[in-house]
Amino acid sequence: MTTFDDLHPTKTLGTTTFSTCGPSRQPLFRINPDIPIESALERASSLLACIHELSLDAALGDACKQSVWAVHHLSDMAKAILEDALSAGAANNQLG
Repeated sequence: MTTFDDLHPTKTLGTTTFSTCGPSRQPLFRINPDIPIESALERASSLLACIHELSLDAALGDACKQSVWAVHHLSDMAKAILEDALSAGAANNQLG
């Protein structure tokens, strides 16, 4: 029997990868499936808050080189969370 949750996904799909490495630029990480979208978006918001503070420090000249790399990696994570959540929403619209 098909349930409401089957037709209207409210969880991450787990299809989005991030943090490529090596000569082939193969993805190292993937967003886990079945995470409630609300929880995933809360985590993305927390990451973006950190990115905001670190990038402000960098703009003001108060950041070290490692802070800029932290912004790069944190933004990669936040972007992947948002893309996976949007994919779940798109899948929901196609099924709905």
